[in-house]
Amino acid sequence: MTQLEVFRKFKKKFPAEKIELRSFETRKPRQVQRLTRRDTISCCCRYHEDMRLVVEAYARFQEVGHSGCKCTDASCCPRVGGLRARLSARKPFPAFPDFKCGQVEVGRSTSGFTASLLCPRQRSNGEHEDHHDMPCLEGSCKRCGGLQNWSLCPAAVSNTATLDWHTYENVHIGVDEDGKNKHRVQFVQKTTTAGELLAKLQALLIGHAPGESPNCVCSGTFVRKAADGSWRLEKLVGVPDAQPCRFLKPYAYHCFMATHSMTMFNKCKAGLPLGHCLILFDFSENHALNIPRAIQSLHWIVKQAPLLCCVLWRHAVGSVDGQTSTEANPIIVKDLIYLISDTLPHSHRGIQHMRKLIVSEYFVKRGIPLPKFMHEWADGSAAQNKCATAFADVVESGREESAEWPRGLGIPTQRNFFETSHAR
Repeated sequence: MTQLEVFRKFKKKFPAEKIELRSFETRKPRQVQRLTRRDTISCCCRYHEDMRLVVEAYARFQEVGHSGCKCTDASCCPRVGGLRARLSARKPFPAFPDFKCGQVEVGRSTSGFTASLLCPRQRSNGEHEDHHDMPCLEGSCKRCGGLQNWSLCPAAVSNTATLDWHTYENVHIGVDEDGKNKHRVQFVQKTTTAGELLAKLQALLIGHAPGESPNCVCSGTFVRKAADGSWRLEKLVGVPDAQPCRFLKPYAYHCFMATHSMTMFNKCKAGLPLGHCLILFDFSENHALNIPRAIQSLHWIVKQAPLLCCVLWRHAVGSVDGQTSTEANPIIVKDLIYLISDTLPHSHRGIQHMRKLIVSEYFVKRGIPLPKFMHEWADGSAAQNKCATAFADVVESGREESAEWPRGLGIPTQRNFFETSHAR
């Protein structure tokens, strides 16, 4: 909800209060921030956050490392934000006294940086396209695949000066009861050379570290670690005319899918057909049932209950809402549903239980006709929404519940997934 929407809602609820929009905005809580362009084109997954942190570190490295550069070779200047590299008049940074490379100024926009490495978004008639071509996004384009448009300077890669940057990594935290190693994603601070930072950025852009696996077929010039521990540019031949590696999705494709899935969700919500309903659900953080009040109680396990949040959009029904939605005058009702239970598992079983409760308690008990079709939107959790049992729930939703079809709801269902990267 935007600040303008909150202001209009406030004025509707308290019409006697005399306050203008600007004064209303100044009274917002400190934790409420204004939306930026990055909030509308990026998600909050680990993939995006890693890229944001690394690109910001790369921008700082370019700023301090290239400020006093005397190199005239323009081939090493990266294209950032769709613009050519610009000369910088800053003073040289003392940490890089002997650094020689192109004078560049790097922006900190991950979307702009990624877009600059792909082919232009233009049609054959010169019009601006909404998104890049799919071969460019998937990394299979012959003109921009394999980071061909990212020109790196050998001096930048082999420079031995260190810099501080942050990232998320799987950190070993011990062993479990069976003696197996346990890892956890943690936010870590690193102090390395520029070569390791560029290798991390390179792996995020194409989805994997090129040349690390014997099955890698990447072709091009990449940042690689030598036998002596130094970093250098190395040319990989790969397999001629082979498809690019499909280990992980490239970052550009992930950004496109994150934006595209949100666009499709908004279209589904805005153009909800008559008789259909839309459900958005996700597990929240566990709710603590008892809070330790003494030092001794900290030795015991705090009992927690999973919290499953669900937002439901449907068309208004006259017997319940006082007005009826029609095709000529659609009236959408939005309801919030929360399920909290100390026995609700964080798995597809919890989602299955939620779907049945919504049908029995929300629709049947309240006298609301069952929807003709249900659109479900969820994240890409494998244990909750993408396992075989979860897909069986969706397939059997259109059947009536019986001994033969225990998952039946009597409502045909389509489940849509947002593009997310878990373990953030």
